[in-house]
Amino acid sequence: MEDTLRLETGMLLKCSKCGEWHTVRPADGNVGEAEHAREMLYWLCRGRRFYAGQRGSVARTPLRRPRG
Repeated sequence: MEDTLRLETGMLLKCSKCGEWHTVRPADGNVGEAEHAREMLYWLCRGRRFYAGQRGSVARTPLRRPRG
């Protein structure tokens, strides 16, 4: 089921801002040395970055695997 998917880099997340599907990715640049900071995932929408959650967690918005 879709609702059991866990956040991973490359997953597609339905944007709560625009309704489109965006790729989940780690933060660009230096996020720090802490393990939890390196596990944070984000999506980009209209030039802004939004927090998706921690790698392996359940997303707060619909999530799907990329096609292909």
